[in-house]
Amino acid sequence: MIKRKIDRYLEEYYDSTKKALLITGARQTGKTYSIRNFGKSHFESMVGINFVEMSDAGSVLSTAKNSRDLLLRISSLTTQPLIEGKTLIFFDEVQECPEIVTAIKFLVDEGNYRYIMSGSLLGVELNDLRSEPVGYMDVKEMFPWLNEAGVALPVYNVEEPVIPLKLSRSRNLFKLFQNDVGLLASQYADGIQLRLLTDAKSINFGSVYENAIAQELSAHGFDLYYFNSKKQGELDFVIEKSGAILPIEVKSGKDYHRHNALSNLMSNQNYPIPEAVVFSNENFRQTDKVMYLPVYLAMFIEKQTPVDITYKVDLSGL
Repeated sequence: MIKRKIDRYLEEYYDSTKKALLITGARQTGKTYSIRNFGKSHFESMVGINFVEMSDAGSVLSTAKNSRDLLLRISSLTTQPLIEGKTLIFFDEVQECPEIVTAIKFLVDEGNYRYIMSGSLLGVELNDLRSEPVGYMDVKEMFPWLNEAGVALPVYNVEEPVIPLKLSRSRNLFKLFQNDVGLLASQYADGIQLRLLTDAKSINFGSVYENAIAQELSAHGFDLYYFNSKKQGELDFVIEKSGAILPIEVKSGKDYHRHNALSNLMSNQNYPIPEAVVFSNENFRQTDKVMYLPVYLAMFIEKQTPVDITYKVDLSGL
C-alpha cells in the first residue's frame, strides 16, 4: 500500500509539471528505494548518481560551465543512455554536492530530461538552498511510513493544550506506540507474557498500560497527542472530546494520585479544562475535576456521535 501511494504521488507530479523534485527526510526512510523503483517502471532509462558512493562526482559536476557541459559530465559518470524525453536523472545524497541543487534550474530549462533529487537533513541543512531554484524545483519531505503499515501509532506533541489541537501540533516531535499491545509484549524478554497475565509484581506495567490506552483511544477514532512543558511537565495523552480538551495520565503503581504535570495543567488559568482522567489499577474515584478510573474502563472513552437534526416546516396553516 505504501509503495503504491509513493508511486502515485511521483506519477502525478511528473505528469503535471516539468519541474525537478527534491525528496528530503531522515536516513533509512526509503527515499532511494522508492525513487529507483519509480524510475525503472516509468522511464525508458534511469541515470543514478550517488554523491556518497561516487566521491568524485561532486567535484566533476560542480565545476561545469553551463547545462550542456553539465549533461556531458553526467553522461561520463554513467553507462546508462540519456534518451531525450525518456530519461529520469536521479541525484542521490545531494547534501554532499549542494551545488547541484542550485544548478538544477539550468537543467530544467534545458528541458530534454527529467530530474529528481534526494538528500538527508542529518548534519547538513538544505534550507538555504531551497529558495534559490524558485519555480524550478519542489521539495517533498518523506517520513517513516510505520503508521500506514499498521505497525505503530504516532502521538504528536502539541505546544498548547487548546482546541483545535491539530493547529498546535509539532510534526517533528512525536512518540510511537505499538498498534497492538501484544506486539509490544512479544518484544520483551522470553516468558514475560505469562508473567503479565499472572500480574507479577516484579514487572513495570507502565509502558504496557500506556500502549493499551493508546490502542484503545485510537480504536475509538481519537487523534492522539501529548503535551510537554518545561514548567508544567509532560502529560501522557491529550485528546479532544465533546468540544473540550481531555488530559489523560496513565499510572501503574500505588502512587497514582501523584501527577504533578496534570495538577499543574488543571490549575493553570490559561487553559480552562473541565475535567481530566487518570487510569490506574485502582477503583473509580473522583477528586475535584480529576476522575480516577481502572485501565479497563478506557473502552468507555468514546467520541460524541453527531446528532442528525432535520428541520421540517409546517405549512399546513397556509
